[in-house]
Amino acid sequence: MRPTWIVLGVVVGLGAVAYVKLKSKADATPLARPVDEKASETPGAGATPPGRASTPGMEASAPSSPTLAAPSGRSDATTAPEAEARAVVASLNEKLAANDAAAVQGLEARLWKDYGDTLEARRYGLARALVDARVALDDKQPLDGRIEAGLRARRGLSRALFLPELFDPVTKRPTEARVTLRQTIASVNSLVMTKPGGVKDVTRPYDVAPGDNPLRIVSREKLTCGPNAILFWSQGGSLDPKRLKVGDRLLIPLETLSIHVSLERHLLGVYLGDVLVKEFEVGVGKASTPTFPGVYEVKDRYLNPDWHSPTGVIAYGDPRNELGDAWIPIASAEKPKGYGIHGTNKPDTVGTDCSNGCVRLRNEEAVEMTSWVRTAKGEGQATRVHIR
Repeated sequence: MRPTWIVLGVVVGLGAVAYVKLKSKADATPLARPVDEKASETPGAGATPPGRASTPGMEASAPSSPTLAAPSGRSDATTAPEAEARAVVASLNEKLAANDAAAVQGLEARLWKDYGDTLEARRYGLARALVDARVALDDKQPLDGRIEAGLRARRGLSRALFLPELFDPVTKRPTEARVTLRQTIASVNSLVMTKPGGVKDVTRPYDVAPGDNPLRIVSREKLTCGPNAILFWSQGGSLDPKRLKVGDRLLIPLETLSIHVSLERHLLGVYLGDVLVKEFEVGVGKASTPTFPGVYEVKDRYLNPDWHSPTGVIAYGDPRNELGDAWIPIASAEKPKGYGIHGTNKPDTVGTDCSNGCVRLRNEEAVEMTSWVRTAKGEGQATRVHIR
């Protein structure tokens, strides 16, 4: 636990400094709300994806869950929601100083219900989450108390990930403080997701039976996640399904898995509930063929895909095939076909505005993504992809 404690010490320091600086700075740039979740199942090696549109598109209305915020460039310091959230936080700080737990609980509920998307609320949540993370990662504390603190910490830290101060204002890249914040979320997730016996509403035990494989477990149990979500923590980070053995005890995630794409930051996050699990850099649509915001559903998953391009079918392996090693078609009512998440034969374009409207991952990450998401096959719930 020592390396984790070192990580936490760094993030507490960086987070506290950032929080204090920002409180005095009235930062400009409001957080946009994220996108949602729901879609289909089973990747087919060598399968041919459905036709891809030659024009970009992507739209839908988005419910809120984890927030992937993209700054709009507009100062939010004097907006009514920010000012009102600031007043609630001021009251909260007074009640915290007075150790008035009941009042704190009520005010926090109001802050998240009415002002959860404001910078002020997220900064307050970050400060509180850093305190909870310290408790969660202290192996001298009782386990139940650590789990309770960890549940709060991982949500508060995840909410804070798209605060503008966690990105370099010039390069737009994540700062070192944000990298450390992500590492701390991973450490707290590991604590919560591996608790023996499970955690109410978060995980439940499952004993591997003869004939089981991860995909079969996902389908039979009607999970809202793909196979990787049941392997990742149970196998110490390994996603190799062949390591699964009869009699192994897994901890099955109970929260809904969703994908969130931040166009501004060129980042794709895998979330369980409102907690970040993994994050990848992505390429998105260029100015002439933009990626449109909205809520999509995963329709299928393909490995080694042929590309149904605007000029005809281009076979997998052809240097002109821009889908790389994996293709995950996504759709909404407004954009029923032609868009997806895929690999690339041009890895240097990831992290830029480069595509015809699709979301582009590096090949190995696109292949991995096919087993994080699921489709609606077998009475399943298709993974939702929220693009902001």
